Amino acid sequence: MKQQEKGKRSIALPVTLILLVMSLMGNVLLLTKNININQTNAVEEGGVILDRAKRSLELAQYMEGQMMEVRELSTSDGTAERLAARYAASSLQRGGSSLKELMATAELQAAGALEGAGAAAEAYVDSFAYERLTGIGNGAGALDDSERKTIEQLQQSFSELAGALSAFSFAGEGNKSFMIRLSAGHGWHEVAGSVQAVMRQYASNDHGLIA
Repeated sequence: MKQQEKGKRSIALPVTLILLVMSLMGNVLLLTKNININQTNAVEEGGVILDRAKRSLELAQYMEGQMMEVRELSTSDGTAERLAARYAASSLQRGGSSLKELMATAELQAAGALEGAGAAAEAYVDSFAYERLTGIGNGAGALDDSERKTIEQLQQSFSELAGALSAFSFAGEGNKSFMIRLSAGHGWHEVAGSVQAVMRQYASNDHGLIA
């Protein structure tokens, strides 16, 4: 009887060890899979952030050029200027979502450090720029001095916005480690803070622009 019990114990031990090793291997495989999934998600998120930053910079540069073109036009009835303003407003409406989404992501990641960044982007794109361009575009007659001043200030705001966005590092595009860092908020929240400051400055009610 004792020999049988001893034999059972001698068999149970290696079986237990085998099961334990198999369990550990399963846990390691599961952990590795989760890490790979998390890394893939982080790379994708970083890519989205980079794409939105690039599109935002391109939009700011484009809008600056559009404002310059409007300022250079000088027709007696203002038709060309107002048509150009309406076209610029339409371009801003189509492209402004990238800037809004970029700043909303920055605010979410920064956990209080960039509070109001999303709202600042909404106010800048929709209230400050789009509404003023639409108002000028839907007006009649030659542009008056107030409208021309608004176009000039819009151009200045887009120039400053492009300057702030150009500090974003685009050199790491395609690099997985860089994308993961972006997804974690490293290396671009400072840029977002500068962008937010520009937008807040121009979207504020006391900036001296026409309503």
